[in-house]
Amino acid sequence: MASSRSASSSQATVNKSGNITSPNWDKPVTELQLNLTQLKLSRDGNLVISNNATGSILWSTDIVNRTSSATTMNNTASVVLSNDGNLVIGSSSNVLWQSFDNPSDVLLPGAKFGWNKLTGFTRQIISKKNLIDPDMSGQVEINIWSQLTQSLQKVYAQPVDPCTAFGTCGPFTICNGISRPFCDCMESFSWKSPQDWELDDDRTAGCMRNTQLNCGNMTSSTDVFHAIPRVTLPYNPQSVDNATTQSKCAQACLSYCSCNAYSYERSRCSIWHGDLLSVNMNDGIDNNSEDILYLRLAAKDLPDLKRLKEFAKLHVGASKTMNEVIRVLEGL
Repeated sequence: MASSRSASSSQATVNKSGNITSPNWDKPVTELQLNLTQLKLSRDGNLVISNNATGSILWSTDIVNRTSSATTMNNTASVVLSNDGNLVIGSSSNVLWQSFDNPSDVLLPGAKFGWNKLTGFTRQIISKKNLIDPDMSGQVEINIWSQLTQSLQKVYAQPVDPCTAFGTCGPFTICNGISRPFCDCMESFSWKSPQDWELDDDRTAGCMRNTQLNCGNMTSSTDVFHAIPRVTLPYNPQSVDNATTQSKCAQACLSYCSCNAYSYERSRCSIWHGDLLSVNMNDGIDNNSEDILYLRLAAKDLPDLKRLKEFAKLHVGASKTMNEVIRVLEGL
């Protein structure tokens, strides 16, 4: 096989269904490298992705224990994509490498999965967080081909809720299993890596604040809290036993610059330092939480009326005068 063709990765595709095999998942070819790479069958019988400019090999099948010489391999080896989706390197009598032994994130009908107790060989699948970068979390899906839509249709997924996996959407996000896309930034946060979000729904970098908190004076912080109802609370809460009211719980959070949220449920105060992970909306799939998370924000990130309400709750309490002011403003 003397000819070669350019390729961003050694992937077989099926119309609208997307990539079905990506053996070079651990060394992805980026979009910037696309025009500098080629996929070819080398003289020693390996299928390789190489850099045209430097000649360096970015990925190879690394076929070992060959009995044929390089010259013989060059004359007899071929690469065939069979009808079942298996990409095979070999001759008429010998299979040297096949994609069914390296399934990446897709397992096609006819392919084997798991550990072979006779040979010790293990076939495993690894999910991807976008088109070029793999990740170890995600759903296992079963899809069937639809002639009508010319695409794969999902008929089974486990876990059922895409938000179940830890930190699916990254820090400072809310995951909603019935939305598409199911990841969104929290109030007054923006994408930390817009390129990844737009690439192929890779939200693992999460979101970042639009405005930094007021941490200059912890005894009189102007920061306020935004209520996020009906969500699962983040991982790693810190209990504050002496905060016996919601106002005291909020103040406990404000007393730490690193505190980003609090919750006050059933007379129990919890606060969170650092990243907020796995905040999932009550979507009715596997999540029926009625908890409320109070997200700490800079005062300027909330509308004036809402900011006044929060200030009243935190600093004035149930003052009749303040409540009257709020009612007047709401009527405007």
